[in-house]
Amino acid sequence: MFNDERINLTSGKIYRNTIIFSTLYSLFYLIFISIYNFSIANIINPAITFLTGMICFIYGECILHISEKKDERYEVSKSNYYYKSFLIFLINIFLGFAITIAIFFRFPSNIAPNNYLLNIEILNFIFLAYQFKKNDINFNYSFIALDNHEYYKCVLNNILKILIFTFFAYILIFIISIFFYFQAFITFGITFLVAALISFFSLAILYFILSWIEKVLYNEYNDYHSYSKSLLIIFLFFVFFTILLNLTNLYMLMVSTGDIKVEVESLGAFISKLSLQSNYYSYYTNGFLALAFCNLLLYFKKDKSCHLFIQVLIFIILTQIIYNELAPLVLSTHMSEQMILLLMKIRSIIATTLTYIYNIFMLLLAIFMVKNLRFSVWIIVYSSLAIFVSIIDLIDKNSLYLIFPLWNIISAIILTLIMIKVKGKISI
Repeated sequence: MFNDERINLTSGKIYRNTIIFSTLYSLFYLIFISIYNFSIANIINPAITFLTGMICFIYGECILHISEKKDERYEVSKSNYYYKSFLIFLINIFLGFAITIAIFFRFPSNIAPNNYLLNIEILNFIFLAYQFKKNDINFNYSFIALDNHEYYKCVLNNILKILIFTFFAYILIFIISIFFYFQAFITFGITFLVAALISFFSLAILYFILSWIEKVLYNEYNDYHSYSKSLLIIFLFFVFFTILLNLTNLYMLMVSTGDIKVEVESLGAFISKLSLQSNYYSYYTNGFLALAFCNLLLYFKKDKSCHLFIQVLIFIILTQIIYNELAPLVLSTHMSEQMILLLMKIRSIIATTLTYIYNIFMLLLAIFMVKNLRFSVWIIVYSSLAIFVSIIDLIDKNSLYLIFPLWNIISAIILTLIMIKVKGKISI
């Protein structure tokens, strides 16, 4: 196993920053959910996340600071502390989800119990990837240099640890909860089993994909292909979820307007189910796009303009995820119809503004890539289409009924064709 003091110290700071980031997000989520959509099931997971984060931070910054001498060993000790704290932090997030399931079974909510878990998972995924790439550190750096066989043995060993943790966490909560749900033992048991599987597979698959991409990226340092295999893998996931997201949104829109007739007991419940699927696809679409941008940072170390534009794009994606999660919480059934319509209009304006800012920085990135790196004609095609769709959106939003989903899919494919060629233009 590889060990480097500089990397260890930097990694400790990364885990510290991630804890702070997640704690602040959980605080905002708690405030919004408490004001606009309060229920025990809705607040338990963010509350546990916030309290755990605060305890980890206070101990690391105050108690540890007072109790230890300020020398090199203190920095190493502090780094090790935040690494262990981050693991405990993750464990408590999933414990919070397990407790949420137990409470949700007795006190149902209009928000899916795994909604917060999925959101905090994707946000941490993006934030960690950005921090590691910004500091030029490989994920799994301690064993990344091993050959493929040994590397994936270590990855699978970590996945086994995730499985063991998930098993014991859910067994503990299940034993405690069963006293309250003894009469509905079978139903509750099945629900809890499904929740445990969601927790395990969501984290394990995400970790495996990230580890796979990191190993492919690491192996690219010494090969001479004209394209980036790691970026190709990331963008294929991005294109896949983009297609699912836009087809789901288009289908949902056509069902809600009556263009497509469906035979269901409740049209509202059916559309809500489609909306939930759309949210899940949106999380992963944004997650893989942000991961692609994080990896692009490695190729633009010397180009400050492109480096800055990529960082801004990552920040916008994080902002969009947080906004898309918090904004719907403001809408309440207790509000008047006029207030709901006003808030929906404000939401639409903010969402459109974020989209335009994203497109502007994408265009700036494309322009600088053409100017400095002499990239292919695909960048010109992408830029022209982006401007064309933006103009149509300003003139007549109704005309984007079919154009916008198609543009999203086409732009994702063109973006893939552009970005995978970065390696052939720049050395890492």
